[in-house]
Amino acid sequence: MSSIADSPAATTATDREAAKVMAAGIASMVLTVGLARFLYTPLLPVMQEQAHLSITGGGWLATVNYAGYMSGTLLIAAIGDLRTRFLFYRALLVIAVITTAAMGLTTNLIAWAVLRFFAGMTSVGALLLGTGLMLAWLRHHGRRLELGVPFGGLGLGIVVSGLLPMAMAGRLDWAGQWIASGLFGIVFLIPAWAWMPMPKPADPAGPAALADTPPVARWMVLFVAAYFCAGVGYVVSATFIVALVAHLPALRGMGNLVWVVVGLGAIPTA
Repeated sequence: MSSIADSPAATTATDREAAKVMAAGIASMVLTVGLARFLYTPLLPVMQEQAHLSITGGGWLATVNYAGYMSGTLLIAAIGDLRTRFLFYRALLVIAVITTAAMGLTTNLIAWAVLRFFAGMTSVGALLLGTGLMLAWLRHHGRRLELGVPFGGLGLGIVVSGLLPMAMAGRLDWAGQWIASGLFGIVFLIPAWAWMPMPKPADPAGPAALADTPPVARWMVLFVAAYFCAGVGYVVSATFIVALVAHLPALRGMGNLVWVVVGLGAIPTA
């Protein structure tokens, strides 16, 4: 176990310790959000051309992926035990690598749908579990100024998912690109696994200490509905932006570059 997790419960931490925890959070976002979830965006046109994926099939895979994310969100919300959440976090990191690489091992639409569902679920590992563990550690160790920094990993993940297909284009077919990207994901799995400290049962920064007056049920219903609608609104453009750009004469061949720009624009928002 990491020395960070075994260190005494202190209110301060060294810059190196904080950097490792933040790097773990960023790496988890690049792996689960950038690769497992959003690599599909730049590879969609390649799959349509080489694997004969239809527009309808592509749309369904995007829908199933979002359903996986929402299902994962509901599942994690029901888990209160910190150790269980940590174990789920690690499990989802491994599943992210597997579901990414396995996309290149079949052309069966149902198999793809299953893989995209679980790939969507893995993004919860970073967005909810990883960030929760990371922010709790930073708060507990007095590193409040850095709380927003790791969220730049979302944009970085998109950048990586755009650059990888650009580097592999002309060298690997669609299947090879999925498999290679899954293997490349191990580079991010290692720090995300090793540097994220296991929370302590009595961690004062855990859910018990952060609990305040819970919102009323009506507010929660509105919040969940708004979150769902926001997700539906962005998932269409986020999934098909590269394919749409490919049909614009002025930007033909620049779809992946546009996707990289999207990621670069998202990094400073952290």
